[in-house]
Amino acid sequence: MSQSYRVPGLVLTEHEFSVPLDHEQSDGEQITLFAREVAHPDGRDRPLLVFFQGGPGHEAPRPTGSPRLPDWLDRALEDFRVLMLDQRGTGRSTPVGHLPGLSAQEQADYLACFRADAIVRDAEWIRNELGVERWSVLGQSFGGFCVLTYLSLAPEALSEAFVTGGLPPIARPVDDVYRATYERVLERSRRYYARFPEDRERVLEIRRRLDAEQVQLPSGDRLTGRRFRQLGQMLGMSDGAEKLHYLVERPWGSPAFGHDLEAALPFARNPLYAIVHEACYADGSATRWSAERLLPPEYAEAPELFTGEHVYSWMFEDYGMLAPLREAAHILAEREWPRLYDAERLAANEVPAAAAIYADDLYVERQFSEETAAQIRGLRAWVTNEYEHNGLRVDGRRILGRAATTADAFNAVAEPRRRQILDVLAGGERPVNDLVRQLGLAQPQVSKHLRVLREVGAVDMRDEGRQRLYRLNGRALKPIHDWVKNYERSWSERFDRLDAVLEDLKQKEEGDGGDE
Repeated sequence: MSQSYRVPGLVLTEHEFSVPLDHEQSDGEQITLFAREVAHPDGRDRPLLVFFQGGPGHEAPRPTGSPRLPDWLDRALEDFRVLMLDQRGTGRSTPVGHLPGLSAQEQADYLACFRADAIVRDAEWIRNELGVERWSVLGQSFGGFCVLTYLSLAPEALSEAFVTGGLPPIARPVDDVYRATYERVLERSRRYYARFPEDRERVLEIRRRLDAEQVQLPSGDRLTGRRFRQLGQMLGMSDGAEKLHYLVERPWGSPAFGHDLEAALPFARNPLYAIVHEACYADGSATRWSAERLLPPEYAEAPELFTGEHVYSWMFEDYGMLAPLREAAHILAEREWPRLYDAERLAANEVPAAAAIYADDLYVERQFSEETAAQIRGLRAWVTNEYEHNGLRVDGRRILGRAATTADAFNAVAEPRRRQILDVLAGGERPVNDLVRQLGLAQPQVSKHLRVLREVGAVDMRDEGRQRLYRLNGRALKPIHDWVKNYERSWSERFDRLDAVLEDLKQKEEGDGGDE
């Protein structure tokens, strides 16, 4: 079932699909999947890019025409139609709530069907129903875990794959993940108090009040100190420290304080976020409440320290909306999860792929992401400290543009003007005004081409006074050289044959001349 409508500058088409809850039992219980196709009015025949949202347990963004949201959409629509998938259990797909009427074991069996492998099989079901031969995929955060699972399960369905802030570890123990993320969030807590020193006493006073008083949130839940401490998961976003500061500075007991605190911790709204968060890292193992077991001793000594994106068994007591799933959560924590990623298949990957890895990512550890990138044949990784985990949301045009040019090393130099810029820079460093004069282009056009070349690494830039100087980075062009080199032998053989033909012609001419 599909229907289309328009918002300013966009054509939106809504799709609903019926898929098996368990893809191993295709004739069993069915659930509904919702997906929204987004197209530019002039681009309704462009290829599809499937967007996998972060989370887990969060629906796809809701696109708007004015202002245009999400930020990266305009850049994507230059090349694609975008299919915004409400992953199973989220948004307008069949929701996951209390699961009434089921035993704890039945709840656990149901919830076990909501990891990345099931989401990828959903996508394949949709692709076949839409009659699409191949499509491209973009995964943000947990969405990147889905992309890696896709490359493992059905790479033949993909034209290209992009990941932003979401290359998961392959076959690493889950405990490795939480050791690393605790180190990150402890450092972020210290950095936060260095930036907002007055907040240390504010937070300590809040913790004292929470220990001494029964504080009720708007939902009716009691606000506990351990729940308040979870606000540290805000610190992984570019604006997270400021938002946390503005929350902490609100008057104690004010309606705004309570409402904003609950909104900042969306576990009750999105139960899957708590239920399968640790499980999304379980690549062939059980989790056994990893974050809870590995809680560093510093937290007992310093109540003002924040935790990060960590899930604990007590959340199914402190969050009223999670309480009906408490026993199921304990069962899932002991579950031996199957493998999500096929290391051999990834090592033989032939799908053009690119990933943005954020150097200081609070949620997805950089070290493990780089290890994973090295295990995927042909994947081009861009490691940057320019952005936090929400880079795609903050500067989507550049992030996605960089991913596109990185995935296809030839794309950036396919445009003739960009090749002219490289020719000029081969002669040495130049300011943008020199390039404008030599190429006869408008300054905005040159700047746009330079941005694309910088995104792929073919051009570097440095500031000198008020000028920006651009220079060639020949190393970025090596993939083109390596590809062309494959044809050198063919060229040489053809030139050798041409030389032989020319020599024959020369000898015939000399012979004809001797007869006269």
